[in-house]
Amino acid sequence: MLMVQDATADTDLRIEHLVSTCLHRAPSAEVPPYSREKSASRDLQAVMEQGNRKSELKLVSVDEEPYFVYTCTEGASRPFAQGIGRTPELAICDAFLHCAPNFPGTSASPSPQA
Repeated sequence: MLMVQDATADTDLRIEHLVSTCLHRAPSAEVPPYSREKSASRDLQAVMEQGNRKSELKLVSVDEEPYFVYTCTEGASRPFAQGIGRTPELAICDAFLHCAPNFPGTSASPSPQA
């Protein structure tokens, strides 16, 4: 689970390194603000939704506090990624940090969470 304090340039850099590994490209010189901006997190969501994958983002309440749950499935609803965060962007980032090692041809390992 990613919290508001995890919405940092360091988190974005970890994600960018994993994105570059998954997509077999060099990391961007200008790291997108995946954890802080909707447009950048949507780009990350598009990476996870490649092929036959679909996603869903839900607002849930835990101890009367709002959290977001992002779920990405492939095929006949087979789970591919799931993340939880205090913002939609953080839920998407959390899911990506956990699913990056599952991308075909990738030997990336998830970074420890803050």
